[in-house]
Amino acid sequence: MEVKREVSDESLAEMSVYSQQLLYGLNELRQRQLLCDVVLIADDAKVAAHRVVLAGCSPYFRAMFTGSLVEKDKPEIELQSVDSIGLRTIVEYAYRGSVVISQHNVQSVLPAANLFQLTPLLRNCCRFLQSQLHPSNCLGIWKFAETHSCFDLYNKVFSFILQHFTKVMRTEEFKDLTVEEVCEVLCQDNLSVSSERCVLEAVDLWLQADLPSRRDSLKNLLPCIRLSQLPLTVLNKFLDSHQHLIEDSICRKLIEEALGDKLDAERRLKRSKADCSSCRARCPSKALCAVGGKCGLFASLDSVEIYCALNRSWTEITPLSTCRNECAVTSVSSRLYVLGGIICENRENGTYRYHDNRVEYWDPESNVWHEKSPMIHRRSAFAVVTFQENLYALGGYDGQVYHRSVERYCWQSDEWTPVTAMQQCRSCFSACILEGFIYVIGGYGPPCLNSVEKYDPVSKEWGNGDPMVEKRINYGAGVACGCLFVVGGHNGCSNLSSVERYDPVGDQWTNVTGIDRQGQD
Repeated sequence: MEVKREVSDESLAEMSVYSQQLLYGLNELRQRQLLCDVVLIADDAKVAAHRVVLAGCSPYFRAMFTGSLVEKDKPEIELQSVDSIGLRTIVEYAYRGSVVISQHNVQSVLPAANLFQLTPLLRNCCRFLQSQLHPSNCLGIWKFAETHSCFDLYNKVFSFILQHFTKVMRTEEFKDLTVEEVCEVLCQDNLSVSSERCVLEAVDLWLQADLPSRRDSLKNLLPCIRLSQLPLTVLNKFLDSHQHLIEDSICRKLIEEALGDKLDAERRLKRSKADCSSCRARCPSKALCAVGGKCGLFASLDSVEIYCALNRSWTEITPLSTCRNECAVTSVSSRLYVLGGIICENRENGTYRYHDNRVEYWDPESNVWHEKSPMIHRRSAFAVVTFQENLYALGGYDGQVYHRSVERYCWQSDEWTPVTAMQQCRSCFSACILEGFIYVIGGYGPPCLNSVEKYDPVSKEWGNGDPMVEKRINYGAGVACGCLFVVGGHNGCSNLSSVERYDPVGDQWTNVTGIDRQGQD
């Protein structure tokens, strides 16, 4: 009959103390070179050790000392693929069960831990490298992980590269990549860029680092650039600068397809439905956020929920610092920003409502909200967009005045700056980024509007676009396949079910299939 014995906490503590004493005693014997029966050599370093200790912690040494290898009985063994720092650290780990991983030794310790099959130590090295990730070093760590077959680290570093690509592309490490490595990064659907212009700029930065030898590599990189996602003026300028691409039949076909897509919105949409990668916008992993809002006629919310499409679930995070509705929300540098809106506070004499200009952001790593510099103007029912890592707050209502003012926020300096105002006052509207321009559409002036304006952040000027077919407020808007879509809303008299599509090349709105029911956003 089997008898199961329970081990008490005291017994476990005694075993732990005994293990520590045993390791300490063995390490003391090694340091005094007593009873050592093997000397390991790497570079010019010789390290004495006990075969039984090495074999006990490492499958590599166990096979070497207990099998039929020639090193089994050799008093001195010269090791390849490991340097002196790696060897000394590995032997120290064998006798102590722990070592300090640092920037100075990780590049030696990881290959040694990998070679000697010390999985816990290898895992610690990978965790350390992951904790040190920065745009300036991630490409080096990526290639290092690939060299040593650390695939979990490789995948995590690659995700970091894609997420922080706009900074990574400006580093010296990026300029040192091979054309194959550049292609591997640029062809990814989830490359995090504000527009395809960033990809074109990255290619140019890489080419200019060694133009004479890299000029011919452009034909290898061209399929990675989603040419139909570029503004027509940018595409034409690019082609004018690289006339030699026309001579290559594959490049010429890609260019012709891109120009055809740019000039024909219907063709572009059909090719997108056919899963044509050149017509798809980059799609970094995103989450849907529900922030604040109203609960009933007067009550406002401070709750924030995030929807993850991967597991189809909502998660509630730390609430806002105060209840808000009619606020604006955007993201930049993996932070969720909430701006302005109407604040509702309970006071002794009742509920107090006021329009706000405060700004706060949520850090997903700490799950904490941080307050930042307030906007210049108080705003509710306004629009906010992120362009090239700057926030633009546009229009809105402050309780007394409808705004046409626009202000830009730089998150690195935490400063708001006024920029050129819109031509019309707008509230209850949407703004979108399309082909490098900021589009503002419809809204309430008063009255209800169907006019469209677009802002060029380079020239800092506003221009007019083709007006929508319908006047709209409180509608949904988004960009897909190089076109702008508006959905539903209210025209001042009734709810709308119609959907319109705007083609920036032809500067024209077209009615498309409507939604099943009327409603506001």
